[in-house]
This record gives sequence, structure tokens and C-alpha cells, in this order.
Amino acid sequence: MQNHPLHTTLLDANWHWRTLYRWLIAWWYYRSSGLACWIASGGEEEFWRRMLLATHPEKATSPLGKEWPRGKDRTHFRGNKAVNALRENQYIFGNEPGDMVRVFLNGAPSYQEIAKRVIANQTLDYKTAFVVCCDLSELDLCHVDFPESGCTWSYPTFTVNQLRTTIKPWTVHSVLAMDLIKILEEEPVR
Repeated sequence: MQNHPLHTTLLDANWHWRTLYRWLIAWWYYRSSGLACWIASGGEEEFWRRMLLATHPEKATSPLGKEWPRGKDRTHFRGNKAVNALRENQYIFGNEPGDMVRVFLNGAPSYQEIAKRVIANQTLDYKTAFVVCCDLSELDLCHVDFPESGCTWSYPTFTVNQLRTTIKPWTVHSVLAMDLIKILEEEPVR
């Protein structure tokens, strides 16, 4: 899975680890790179409030004035179940949401151990566990020993142009989105 545009862009952004960890958590829950930029850009003090806002599309519109974006495999993450899961994480991790990533990293290098830690986190599933393992590995946060067989999922695919399209509207609301767009502007359209 080398050279996925999302991973190369995040590596080029060279963000502080706290920012990257907040971004990753938002990405894993919502699978929207633009929304992850907005959530992560609020810092630790705004992180859980922004995460919770995005779980209630009927109560609040996004800063873009429309429905909160989600990846196709995360459309079910909304409502009371989502709120309860986030509140539990907020209780556990408090003002250090990045500790959630550290819990996952503590399972490395075993794919199964990382996946077990991800799935123990309410509302995250086996597919998300695969995405978490790919992200941790491709962003050089840890080595992951992926199973030789039995894994039928693939990483969400999109081109540089599709990535630009999902992030660009968020540049008005997030300096992190501006960071990524600047990097993506240097990439050829694919």
C-alpha cells in the first residue's frame, strides 16, 4: 500500500504528534479528511466537543452549512450510540485524546493485538482496525506485522484530486486543511 496520497500528504505536513493523533482519531471515526482537519485544528480543549457535534447531523449543521461528512463505511456512526462511545472515550482520555492512539500503538507489532485494542473501543469495527493498522504503519508510527492471508479489506482509495476536493472546502475553517491543500497543490492531478 505504499505511496497512498493521504499518507504522503500527512507525512509532508510534518505536524506535531498531538495534532496528527487528533487528526487520525477523527479520520478513523468519520473517514472524512476535511472534517478531520476541522476537528483536529481545535486542539485538545475543543476536540471532544467537535467530535460530538459531528455525531448529531439533525441538531447542528457543519461549518460548511450542510450535513456532516462521513465515509461510506462510517455512515452508521451517529446518534446516541456514537455519543455514548465518544463520551466514554472523553472520560477515559480527557484532555489527552492522543492517548487513544498510544493504546493502539502499544499493541504493535502484532496486527491482531492492535485490532483487538481498536475493536474494544465502542463503534470501531474490524475494517476500521485494518485502516488503523495501515495508517500507523504507513505514517511510520510503528511496524505492523500484517497477516499473510485472511484479510479481505482494502484501504479507502482516492486520487490526489479527490483528496483535494474533500479538503478544500474546509480551508476556510481550518489551518490544518490549508496545510494539506498547499501540499496537495504541488502534487500532479491523478
